[in-house]
Amino acid sequence: MSESPAYLDKPHCAPAPPSRQILGADGFRATLRQALRREHGLIPPLLAARFSLKPGAHRPAAALLEAAVAAQFRRMSLAACLLRSAGESPCLTDRGFLPDYPESLPLSAAHAPPLGIERFAPRLLRETLLPHLSPPDGAPGPYRSLRRRLESGDAAIVLAASGNQALAALERPSGRDALLADELSDFASHQQDRDFDHDGVWAMPANASILHHSASSAERKLLTRFAACYARMLSALEPVLGDSRLLLEQAEGPLFDLRLLAAGLMNPAAFSPVSGSNSPPLGLCFVRPKPEAFRATQKARMRTCGLF
Repeated sequence: MSESPAYLDKPHCAPAPPSRQILGADGFRATLRQALRREHGLIPPLLAARFSLKPGAHRPAAALLEAAVAAQFRRMSLAACLLRSAGESPCLTDRGFLPDYPESLPLSAAHAPPLGIERFAPRLLRETLLPHLSPPDGAPGPYRSLRRRLESGDAAIVLAASGNQALAALERPSGRDALLADELSDFASHQQDRDFDHDGVWAMPANASILHHSASSAERKLLTRFAACYARMLSALEPVLGDSRLLLEQAEGPLFDLRLLAAGLMNPAAFSPVSGSNSPPLGLCFVRPKPEAFRATQKARMRTCGLF
């Protein structure tokens, strides 16, 4: 009887079990930072759509958009609570936290289009906002995957009890959020653009930028004031992140200020008679340009004037 080849008797020749890819604590927190940015990233487009509705017009759409904004504030608060329970303090004022619209949000479904700052229309709700608010397969973004990795031991991190509760709430939306998603879907499916009263919506230009206007212009000052008000709101919300009720209460005042400022941007003639009765809406800008962007614009203007 012939002997077996020696290499078959060596233990190291046995097939190795598939190795598990462990998600380290840093990677876990990085995913949560992206999730927080995504949950917040829907708020400016929703606010822009709401502010683009003329006073008293399209009340059902206005109510749905306001409810969607409140829902996103709650989800942002839960994502921040989850990040805090993972050992990191969430920050809403870091450079790059605010998306530079139009932009594709992190951790969004592959079919979801980039989000921009646009006026309301059934098409916008149906084709752009809804794919982010209520994915067709009901997938709750990254949260189900994170929970699965935690339960299987594939994540090298331990969450506090509050984090596990927040993760469960994000993974399984509440009945209130599910009802809101259904109402938004019903509204979008029954409202067609050809039958929609577009006269009830300001002709707001999409994705306005502060840099589109000269440094000393009234338009830039108005847009800068609006963006600064939004930045102050985010700064004021940081201390209460993780408590949805307090966060919504804290946001009431700044949201009212933003609505007043938006009214001036939507209808400049009402606030500045000098600009004329036919002044078009300026649009909305939630992001203040980086200092280098201001310097680049100034250099370009000086170059055009032949100053260097």
